Amino acid sequence: MYNHQMEHISLIVNADDFGLNKCVNRGIIKAFNNGIVTSASLLVNRNGYEDALKNISENPKLGIGIHLNVFRGKPLTNPKILVNKQGFFYESNARFLLNYIIYKNKIRKEIYEEFEKQILKAKKDNILISHIDTEKHIHALPSVFRIIIEIAKKHDIKAVRIPFEKITMRSFFNPTQFIKLLIMLLFYPANKKTLSESNIITPKYLHGISISKKYSIATLDRLLRLLESGTNELSCHPGLTQPEESSYIDKYRQQELDVLTDNALINAISEKNISLINFRDLNL
Repeated sequence: MYNHQMEHISLIVNADDFGLNKCVNRGIIKAFNNGIVTSASLLVNRNGYEDALKNISENPKLGIGIHLNVFRGKPLTNPKILVNKQGFFYESNARFLLNYIIYKNKIRKEIYEEFEKQILKAKKDNILISHIDTEKHIHALPSVFRIIIEIAKKHDIKAVRIPFEKITMRSFFNPTQFIKLLIMLLFYPANKKTLSESNIITPKYLHGISISKKYSIATLDRLLRLLESGTNELSCHPGLTQPEESSYIDKYRQQELDVLTDNALINAISEKNISLINFRDLNL
């Protein structure tokens, strides 16, 4: 069900990939302490996880969700379909989708087991999980969305990210992301129905996919003007410049960090009377 408690505009600014490495972690913490980030999604199977735990203990007001992941690094379980011969997750969207179509129930079982293992690891390390989302938004796929809803209910996690962003004119200028938005639009009715049959909360609106790689003060200012009443989520990927880039998004992390900590953006949010919250606030 949607959260209708707030009639004014509220915004969750969620930084994905917390725990990826120290450069990303430091960027997220800087965006939290000196910018508009209010929440972060934690990768529990990456090299920066232990460093992220330390940062979490030092910043208790930062909301922490879990960025469920079957694309980066090695799994916590022993899947056969999700990994290559070296035991690493396939990083290719195309390979994942092909396996998803061919192996159907088998791959869904592996996804469920891996996702739950990641949740259990975070709980073991005393993470107060505010919400669930997924790497590359794969819970836009209805069967994966049902998995995260089931896991959320089982582990008393109150909120999830709804994998759907409205298509606007700006979407057409980001072709790769536009394809993602079309896939999300295709499956949104089924996911909305699954959500309505649960007691799981989600923000009403998601933003950030269409402006990936195109962060600027002007872009964010336009987005702020278009926010609708209720709770909105902005997904982002801030980080410090990294010695080595392992993903296409890495070269844009510093750019996002610079925008998210810019005083002009902070002032714009204040002037527009937008409340910055995190997923924990949805439970109030």
